[in-house]
Amino acid sequence: MKLDRRTWLVIVLLGLSGQIAWNVENSWFNTFVYDEITPDPRPIAAMVAVSAIVATVTTLVMGAWSDRLRRRKPFIVIGYLLWGLSVAVYPAAAEARAVTLAVILVILLDAVMTFFGSTANDAAFNAWVTDATDEHNRGRVDGVLQVMPVLATMIGMGASGFLIDAFGYTPFFLTLGGVVLVMGVVGGLLLRDHPPVGSALDPAHPDVPSHPGSRVSSDPGVGIPSHLGDGKLCTDSAAQVAPARPAVAPNSRGKGKLCRDSAVQVAPARPAVGVRQLIVYEFSPAQIRANADLFLVFTAMLIFSTGVQITFPYEVIYLNHTLGIDKGTVGVITAMVAPVLVLFAWPIGALTDRGRGYAVLLTGFLVAAAGTALFSMASSVVGLTVMALVKSVGFLMMIVLMAWHRHLLPPDARGVFQGIRLIFMVLLPMVIGPQIGSALIRAFGEPAVVDGQAGHQPPGLIYLVGAAVVALSVLPVLALRIRRRGLPPGSPA
Repeated sequence: MKLDRRTWLVIVLLGLSGQIAWNVENSWFNTFVYDEITPDPRPIAAMVAVSAIVATVTTLVMGAWSDRLRRRKPFIVIGYLLWGLSVAVYPAAAEARAVTLAVILVILLDAVMTFFGSTANDAAFNAWVTDATDEHNRGRVDGVLQVMPVLATMIGMGASGFLIDAFGYTPFFLTLGGVVLVMGVVGGLLLRDHPPVGSALDPAHPDVPSHPGSRVSSDPGVGIPSHLGDGKLCTDSAAQVAPARPAVAPNSRGKGKLCRDSAVQVAPARPAVGVRQLIVYEFSPAQIRANADLFLVFTAMLIFSTGVQITFPYEVIYLNHTLGIDKGTVGVITAMVAPVLVLFAWPIGALTDRGRGYAVLLTGFLVAAAGTALFSMASSVVGLTVMALVKSVGFLMMIVLMAWHRHLLPPDARGVFQGIRLIFMVLLPMVIGPQIGSALIRAFGEPAVVDGQAGHQPPGLIYLVGAAVVALSVLPVLALRIRRRGLPPGSPA
């Protein structure tokens, strides 16, 4: 499938505007709390955890809803509009005089912002990208999408060096909130909904069920032929099952076997039920077994993201307060790193499409772990820039994991599975990681007083602990390679 210019424009507009909003939340909401409300790291950890919970629940529900409606566009257009507005109003929380009230308000406003962002971006946009792409271009598309956080960080750091230092936080949030709103709405209006490739709504789908929205025939005596298994009819009206995807797909050279055993593997057909029932169904043991490869990819996301979240919420604070680097110089460090990562993103996407994802991941995660550890030992701008580049290689590994997860998603449940992905990629890491970071800061950080409020400065130790966790990301990758006998997800048949 070749993507047209309009589709690429939508991907760029929605991908970049979404990452600008997430960068503002992940970096600058935390810095705003530390600078304007309290240097105690515990409110930041609590805010990150609440945001993660809201993001996951929202994506599960809204993703399932968009699956049911078979439409992503309304969620994207309305979501991006309200998302931009919610970013702009965030600094209003600092108007509260009492610290406790201000903390409650920032957590509440962050949760509202996250709800709109997860609806528009995590649930609808990510599902739409999977709908609009296939195994021949997903690596390159995710290569472009994984560049967006880097560009968003450059924009955020650049704007902070000018707007925050010169005028304060309010103009900063208003400006970037407006950018998110305009780019998001324009991209959303240009977007065209696509029938999910491989789903019952796809015109190329060989098996069109008689019951809309379900792969189960409305005639209990008629089975559903499966284009994913061995092509046999399932005529057991009680079980109503269809052959599951093969555990390993054959590659272009004809190597590899379809299944580990000769018995036909089956999984329950997705029922035509409500949103709540659909979510419960996707968490059933049968579905987890049927999508074991997908959950191994999710596990790699979980481990890497947890390692990152030990340090990421406190990184600007670490550079500003522990090392004494002003926000403008932090922006320069980011600006030096970004072009190199952008240059590597497209080749990594191309390698993923060519089936080289295992080598990329096993090398990249270990390089990122080394860079994270060495970042804690750097203090000069040059040293920090070099180590920031090395540790940021880990973010490029998400190109491979995101492309793989798109290959493995069940076609009729791509929205709800974005919520499941967020459990592993956002909820658990953003609950566990910042709490580890906060505990390390309070135990080993230097005491600090900011605007009369007592707290601690982040120590370099958080990067050493984060590096150890990032290195463990290779374990599920190795398990997946063994399980699939060396064949990566999306290997051409």
